[in-house]
Amino acid sequence: MEELELENGNNIRINLIGLNELIKNKESTGRHKDLEAIKFLKTISKRELSN
Repeated sequence: MEELELENGNNIRINLIGLNELIKNKESTGRHKDLEAIKFLKTISKRELSN
């Protein structure tokens, strides 16, 4: 879990999911719109690996 501090000093907690986990989640749904998004997300993932 990551914590984000706002300029006014208040803290809010946010949950973050990694790119690979996001891809796995979208694959598990089987929805057409998620399957389309996976193509884009895998492109991003490949770019991350090459850097």
